[in-house]
Amino acid sequence: MPVMTPAEAREFLTGFDHGSHPLALEYLNVALDRLLVTLDMMPKLDPSARVLELGSTPYFMTSLILRHFPCQLEVANEPDRLKQDGGKVTLRQRKLGIEHNFEYKAFNIETERFPYEDGRFDVVLYCEMIEHLMHDPSHSLYEIHRILKPGGYLLLSTPNPFRYTNYLRFLKSQNIYPPFSGYGSYSRHNREFSAAELRLLLKQCNYEMETLFTAYDPAYDHPKRLDGAARWLFNHGLLKEQMDVIHLRARAVGKPLYRYPPELYLDVHAYQRIVNDSIEMGVNDEAQLGTGFYKLENWPPQVRWTEKQAKAVLLAQGHATFGIRLYTGPRELARQVTGTISLNGEKHPFDLEPGQWTELRLPLAAPRDGPVHFQLDVAQPWTGHDVLGLSDTRPLGVAVQRMWLE
Repeated sequence: MPVMTPAEAREFLTGFDHGSHPLALEYLNVALDRLLVTLDMMPKLDPSARVLELGSTPYFMTSLILRHFPCQLEVANEPDRLKQDGGKVTLRQRKLGIEHNFEYKAFNIETERFPYEDGRFDVVLYCEMIEHLMHDPSHSLYEIHRILKPGGYLLLSTPNPFRYTNYLRFLKSQNIYPPFSGYGSYSRHNREFSAAELRLLLKQCNYEMETLFTAYDPAYDHPKRLDGAARWLFNHGLLKEQMDVIHLRARAVGKPLYRYPPELYLDVHAYQRIVNDSIEMGVNDEAQLGTGFYKLENWPPQVRWTEKQAKAVLLAQGHATFGIRLYTGPRELARQVTGTISLNGEKHPFDLEPGQWTELRLPLAAPRDGPVHFQLDVAQPWTGHDVLGLSDTRPLGVAVQRMWLE
């Protein structure tokens, strides 16, 4: 059974001081069904549970959570011109005698570290936000994972770019991209995500999906002649991922990871997030690799070939030694594989046999804290075409499986 009916929710929400404003009523007319679906997805909580609602200062969802879930609720939103760090707001429903005082935080969720300690929250609501981001949604997912308790819940909703009404617009030669906004770049939808893309991104960022579905939302523009047929198809198991809004609930597992899958990101080397003292290809590699690494290959193990020169950065915290596990190339090279590894500018030459997996351990200049800049230079790159008769003409150095500090 739903937590509330739309009529009950509307009566409750419009009783708040902010809920009777014309702009608020306009938003409620669009968002009500989506809010109630999200409310139904909330896990059971006890009064000590901490919940963070992103994109709120507070707003309608805040009131619904407070009515139905005994929890410690905090809210956060993007900075504005008047209150760059946040502010204080009172939620007041005079008819029911409800009054809640909030002190909200303000920060940019795709560029800043969230102002909360690790493992603070049981639930984070991330609704109707990811489609507004322009640069780095993986950062927001990393930070949400970091501030969630192990096994804590992420609730996310976002418009579905593969909703069936977009197909109809496309067939009519109508643009499916959202219009520009006079309120700035974050006020429009910059990138909508499909269900498959969200599954991929959350899995790589160390979330375990519990449920993901698309939902019909009456606030969307549906052609009357086809609407009944589309809903019939959806109710009979068809159009499962072609409805208006994607809703999901996932749990944070393991440790937070920065992942930048090539299906979603270009110029991955520009997304440097230096948080780890190790890099393992296919596990946590993209955010700390620089230029000079080719696409991931799964032999296994998962490796990346380097070009003649390759760069990366690791984070030292009192470490004294750098380690690297690499494959020197096929025996058919019939020559030594030589070059240098530079660690913060200090050069270490190497001279290795071809056809071998090798682990090198090199001293850092001193036990230190901070970034360790790695650069690999191979004296003589080779190609699969010249050495093995393959079609691969990439200049190759060595294949790297992992790097670490100890």
